[in-house]
Amino acid sequence: MAPTNHQETQTIFASAFLNTLLLALPSAILLYGLFGEWQRALRTTYLLLAMAPVLCLLYWRLRQGKSRQVLIGLSLLMWLGLSVQIVTAATLSNPVTPLLIYLAAIGSYAQDQLLSWLNPCLCTLTILGVGVLEKLQLLPSSMPPSSLGLGLGSVVAIGFMWHLSRLNGRQLAKLNSQLHLALDAGKMHCFTLNRDRQTLLVNDETSPLLGCKPGEQPFNALTALSAESRQNLIQVCSADNDFPAFDFQLVSGPGQDRWFRLFFSTQQSQAPYLVCAMQDINEQKQTDLAKENFTAMVSHELRTPLTSLLGSLSLLRGLHGKDMPESAQQLLDMAHRGGERLAALVNEILDYFKLQAGRMPVYARMTALCPDIEQAIESVSALLQERQLTLHRDGFCNDLQAWLDSSRTQQVVINLLSNAIKFSPPGTALWMSMHYTGQHLRFSLRDSGPGIPEDFQQRIFEPFTQANMSNTREGNSTGLGLAFSQQLMHLMGGELSFSSPPGEGATFHMDMLRQPPQMAPGQTRPG
Repeated sequence: MAPTNHQETQTIFASAFLNTLLLALPSAILLYGLFGEWQRALRTTYLLLAMAPVLCLLYWRLRQGKSRQVLIGLSLLMWLGLSVQIVTAATLSNPVTPLLIYLAAIGSYAQDQLLSWLNPCLCTLTILGVGVLEKLQLLPSSMPPSSLGLGLGSVVAIGFMWHLSRLNGRQLAKLNSQLHLALDAGKMHCFTLNRDRQTLLVNDETSPLLGCKPGEQPFNALTALSAESRQNLIQVCSADNDFPAFDFQLVSGPGQDRWFRLFFSTQQSQAPYLVCAMQDINEQKQTDLAKENFTAMVSHELRTPLTSLLGSLSLLRGLHGKDMPESAQQLLDMAHRGGERLAALVNEILDYFKLQAGRMPVYARMTALCPDIEQAIESVSALLQERQLTLHRDGFCNDLQAWLDSSRTQQVVINLLSNAIKFSPPGTALWMSMHYTGQHLRFSLRDSGPGIPEDFQQRIFEPFTQANMSNTREGNSTGLGLAFSQQLMHLMGGELSFSSPPGEGATFHMDMLRQPPQMAPGQTRPG
């Protein structure tokens, strides 16, 4: 059960505890008085007066949400009060004995590890101690046994159990509705797997999808699963602790051709039974397929003619550019710049989808970082000159090496430089620095822009997101650059982060490993 549900359960127990005490003690005083047992009524009155301040304090703590503290405090308070009552009465034939016995079981039901052993130990110690002393007649008998007292104590214990069962019933109904809501929202079906017998215990809801009857079914009876999927289930049965989820497609039945993902619980790794959850991921698979189709369309239907168009424009500029009128040259240059910008955006989208699909190789090795930085600066030098930006370097040294892929590192640096140039006002400066920090070599780039809005900082590395800064930002970006750069850094074992104090611009940090990463046994490095 989740920690939040533990807290809800403990709150229920603490509330039941308080309500029962506040109701039971005055009722006991009244009944003792009606039946003429004034001594017991007086003792119960003293007990109520002694406990009242502490009960008020615990009630106040419960209102503050400190349910576990209240539950422990109530358990100790009730044990102490009951123990005093039973010791001073010098007999186990006492109204508090049934309550003391029931108190021992509360800890385990309240789902608290401390109370689960503390309550039984304390209550058993009191009962055994009083029983032994009573048998040896070492306790002076101050009050004779009373059948009324025992009956009243039993009624109070039963009343507490009834009150608690009602509250628990409401809580279970609430949790059950929450569970069904979560299963419906997640499009999930649950059943049980028997690892020893290699069978599935299928319910009425899941059986039509799996092509079998409800009940315990062997793997070979699941006709809707492919042979590969059934083999994956057999491998799960032989696993020790790790039960990886896997995707499969139904081959027959009402859910034919639909994709599902099968999860297994890891909390009962030593038991023969595993709880399984089958989630419908068909929409996700369709979305992935649409992305692949979109990538193919962009690559073949857009990039190919765009490349031809740019080649023709370049050839036209080279052969006839000088012979054209100035107005025609300006139009030709504008068309060429627009084509190059469009090609850059298309390539950025294609690279991102390749990276998402795992089709962009990264070959990292120990390499000097400075040459890659210089080549990236050269790639954006025209933009720096156009906006009249000054570039300051600090800590640059050819001896600084890191674990990186040169071409991918240049892509990341170019993305960061392009962003910094767009956000920095003309005539300002950019600051670059490199230094070792712990196990990493850090490259930092700070711009002179307005900084990153605080409400956007949590989403800055999400794809297709851009801050609303129309006064400084040029509208020629897909919003993929930072998301793409961060994933490239992760593939090289590094990290991309940022800091942006208000009014001081934004600083992005590339942290690259100073040494090759430790590889798992049998694993080889790419390249």
